[in-house]
Amino acid sequence: MMDNSTMAEESCSLHSFRIRCPRSRKRAVRAHKEKQLIKLEKERRELWYIQCHKVEYVPLDPPIQRGFRRSFVLREDVARTARAAFYQAILDKINTVLLHHDRAFTKKLRKKGKKKIPIPQFLKEFDNAQFLRLKLSENEAAQFYLGIASNPRHRQHGEVWKFKEPWRFRLQIRRNMITQQKVENIEVEKRLKEINRIMDDPGISGKIENMKGRPYIAYSWCQPPRAYRTHYNTRQWLQMVETENNP
Repeated sequence: MMDNSTMAEESCSLHSFRIRCPRSRKRAVRAHKEKQLIKLEKERRELWYIQCHKVEYVPLDPPIQRGFRRSFVLREDVARTARAAFYQAILDKINTVLLHHDRAFTKKLRKKGKKKIPIPQFLKEFDNAQFLRLKLSENEAAQFYLGIASNPRHRQHGEVWKFKEPWRFRLQIRRNMITQQKVENIEVEKRLKEINRIMDDPGISGKIENMKGRPYIAYSWCQPPRAYRTHYNTRQWLQMVETENNP
């Protein structure tokens, strides 16, 4: 005669063992790997923050020169006027700095050529969103107008806000002196290299993006361009800049 009480006890003991099926085991392994990847991604962000924002510098004695620095300054006649402080405040917001190894600031016209041409340098130009973020006063905003981008790299953005009177500034070349030296954190760099060696794998990086909820979306060439962008070829852009500068 079969003992039902014994069978019930055996079934309870089997459930208490929590024996998993093969699918559950694979799911647990996959979940553990994903948790480890999330931890590595979080650790990499923390190390990046330390490397970028918690950098220590020590004074370099004696300072050394690394090339030359070119930037805009007020002209002498403008600096002597009563509105020198006004234009200096505008210059602080639109000034640009260019570094080069040669004081002449020239570059080769072709990759394997000998002819050299001067490197152009422009004041900062802003689109509508950037112009609003400047929070200029009414007098300062009146010194800007909507025009064509001077820099060929920015011509695809269409019209930009430009300073009306760039002749008030001139270029000044100075020696680029380095007075501080960065203290390298060897442990952070070593750990960051180890994590990047793991996380830079294409399969792992794609999996991390999927876990973040950012699935890969292929770009469709048939999508219409954005309304605020106007695309010009180089010849059209040069003609527009010439007509603007020589009305």
